[in-house]
Amino acid sequence: MITSGGENIFPVEIEDAIMEHPKIDDVACIGHPDERLVEVVMAIVQLKEGETMTEEEVLAFGETKLAKYKLPRKIVFDRVMRNSTGKLMKPQMREKYTGRKEAFQKLS
Repeated sequence: MITSGGENIFPVEIEDAIMEHPKIDDVACIGHPDERLVEVVMAIVQLKEGETMTEEEVLAFGETKLAKYKLPRKIVFDRVMRNSTGKLMKPQMREKYTGRKEAFQKLS
């Protein structure tokens, strides 16, 4: 779960919506640290071979499927990491793109 501005956002909902785009082969969403909102949604988008896309195209498509607060604030075009059974490797992606391995933890 991603906590953004007091809202709980489920990554799978965003991933399912974005995956409906015909140019997209795979997608994973993680929480990216944000000073104001605690976390924002970051989407790692893997395009089908030979396809090109801009961040604006991904957002425009997402706007037709998702509430505004659920839209990714950061988009990276890269290979989505999955293990040999097909499970998303979110801790590894979180470490690669945010520098931290664990999900958001409240400060004490």
